[in-house]
Amino acid sequence: MEIVAAVAVPALAFWLVGRRYPAGSDDRRAALTFIVLVIIWFAPCWLTNSTPVSLDFLTQFPPWSALRPEGHLDRNPLLNDVPLQFLPWREAVRNAYLSGTLPLLGRFASSGTPLWENPTAAVLHPLVLAGLPFSTFAWPLFAAVSKVLLALWGTYRFVRSLHLEHKPALLAAIAYGFGAFTITYLLFSHTRVTVLLPFLLLAIDRTARGGWRDASTGALVLFLMIAGGHPESVLHAAFIAVPWALRAVFLRPGVERLPAAGRMMSIGTAGILLSAPLLLPFAFHLPNTQRVADIATRPGFLSTAPFEARTFIPFVVPNYFGNPRVHNYRHSYNYNEMVAQYTGLVTLLFALFAAGIKTRRLRFWLVLLLVLVPLAIQPLWLYEMLSKVPILGVTAHSRLRYVIAFIIAVLGAFGYQALIAGERRRLLGWMSLLLFLTVSLFCIASYPLFEQFGVRRLIFFTEVAALIGVLVVWLASRSWNPGLRSLLPLLLFADLFLVVGLYNAANPKSLFYPKSAVIEQMQNGVPPYRIAGTDRALMPNTAAFFGLEDIRPHDPLSYEPYLAMLERGGLDRSEYFARFPNIPPKVLLDYLGVRYVLTAAGEASSDLEPIHDGTDGKLFANHGALARHFIPSRLELQDTSDIAGRFLGNESARVVQVDRIVPLSPGHIEIETYTPSVTRLRVTNEAPTFIATSEVALPGWRLEREGDPWPMQRVNGVFLGWSVPAGGGAFVLAYRPPFLEPGFALFFLGLLVMASMWVAGGRRTAPSAEGIA
Repeated sequence: MEIVAAVAVPALAFWLVGRRYPAGSDDRRAALTFIVLVIIWFAPCWLTNSTPVSLDFLTQFPPWSALRPEGHLDRNPLLNDVPLQFLPWREAVRNAYLSGTLPLLGRFASSGTPLWENPTAAVLHPLVLAGLPFSTFAWPLFAAVSKVLLALWGTYRFVRSLHLEHKPALLAAIAYGFGAFTITYLLFSHTRVTVLLPFLLLAIDRTARGGWRDASTGALVLFLMIAGGHPESVLHAAFIAVPWALRAVFLRPGVERLPAAGRMMSIGTAGILLSAPLLLPFAFHLPNTQRVADIATRPGFLSTAPFEARTFIPFVVPNYFGNPRVHNYRHSYNYNEMVAQYTGLVTLLFALFAAGIKTRRLRFWLVLLLVLVPLAIQPLWLYEMLSKVPILGVTAHSRLRYVIAFIIAVLGAFGYQALIAGERRRLLGWMSLLLFLTVSLFCIASYPLFEQFGVRRLIFFTEVAALIGVLVVWLASRSWNPGLRSLLPLLLFADLFLVVGLYNAANPKSLFYPKSAVIEQMQNGVPPYRIAGTDRALMPNTAAFFGLEDIRPHDPLSYEPYLAMLERGGLDRSEYFARFPNIPPKVLLDYLGVRYVLTAAGEASSDLEPIHDGTDGKLFANHGALARHFIPSRLELQDTSDIAGRFLGNESARVVQVDRIVPLSPGHIEIETYTPSVTRLRVTNEAPTFIATSEVALPGWRLEREGDPWPMQRVNGVFLGWSVPAGGGAFVLAYRPPFLEPGFALFFLGLLVMASMWVAGGRRTAPSAEGIA
């Protein structure tokens, strides 16, 4: 029932939106059409009580290998980030909110890593907050349905604002809402941003006509885009939103430029103020992350697909290089980004036709398209030039393809409108016939060339509906039969469904992080303690579903100094999945408090005790694991320039390297409270001593003793420690993202600005002359 509710709740909410419009109106019919199409699209999930997540990817490795049928091929291995990152982060966020705390720190990977500062966790986004009643199994479907409905409705309303009719707006909405970018990135943070692009442009358009309330709406949309959790996509939205705003202010007839410019600036100002609790901590944390280190040390890390002729084939034949959904993709570049601009062959035909009409209304869209395509598929000289530009140099511009897809959808609507109006039907007829013959001959000529199983059938099969649609355009250009024209949105839907309709394959609840015997054994013990694994056993982050804390990373925003220390202990970071090829050194396991190590069956260790060996992996117990907070046996004066390397060379993990010698005495440490972001300790000692911890020294940690701030220092290079005076006392070690309080102060200032904009608002005073299309 929960899976059905995950579809029904957003569909019902959207139906209520449609009810605002008069019965029989185009807007209400569009809303009902979108609901029906979305229900059809996600039928494989709600009919089988499944989630659109590639959970079967987990069964490649322990502890779930035994669940993998012999010869099984993952339904879509390219989408592994969803079960390995996005769902565990969502689980941690949900658990925090349901326990009455803010989701500040994640404990399930990298020995503790920021959660609030991780944009992908989207801790303040409505889809996350409104989805709290849903389990993490059903929530992806709830989010997916909501995103597609938002993309459909936003595009439809925006195109209608350009004074186009119902059917062209319907075509554009289907093209963008079910387009390749929206679907391939459906469960990624990207689409929490990209589905709101048409709403932002619509708010900008209305703001130009004199509406302060529309400006406040635009600020809210901008906040939601930033809260969506993909800063690159927000930046790419600016590539179209800023020119659109400039055009609205300076080129729209009858607009008072200075007041309009002020309203436009208020959108950005209020939107950023509202986003400050997210932006400030993220900006502070970003320089210390793996992502920044990768950009600095790996040339070409952000390069796009090669700028060559075959890179443009997916604009017309999206599955020419195969499809990871059926395991025959054969291009070196990411499929998701290669096909992201595909919005249907009919849409592309109409967009080309609109370009051939050469009306003034289309000049903005055509110029922008010519600028953005080279930015998304960069020649080498352009890539090297942009890499030296601040902000642009650390951005993956291949994702600009979603803006390209939106522009093609809008141009397609104009082309469809021209067909309905009977403009230059002969030109459209020749273009459609030429495109039909070219793509057909291309597919036929390519058919015998590929030896890889399935590619030939895939290319042909996924182009059938597309070619039928183009053929219908040719027939419609020669006939005034309105029935033919009405078929085009449905044929476009069929085209997109055949290309990416099953891309987010449905998987049953039986594969949703099942608890095996070895996981139950790892849960034995009094927390806090940590676990580890070799190779890809119990992949990092997935331990979140079992309350286990992993030392390994799988997060581009992991703390780079900590990862560098793990690398000295054997962590291989040369591939996308960082891994320990062998069991890490015992001195590292001891210090980090690793109580259990999971490996593939058959591995051996002279330092650890094997306690389980089965089909779900081999488990070792580490009896030398230290407590999270402990009093070391001795302290040594050390030069900290190479602290991590020599830490791993010590004979005893109880030798703690600090920058000065501290007198020690025995003492007792009692953990009174332990949550992801707060630990309360009671220390009892008669003489001064020192507490060392394996808490990673993230900048957000704060320490109090008896309610007053207490100083800390670095231990072993990347961990926390502090001196304790005679008599001990109560200590509270709490994590709070830097600049969180100033961020919330700016947030409330943003609310005040929004309220002022709303009060100052009213009806738009300058009617649109042309919709600045």
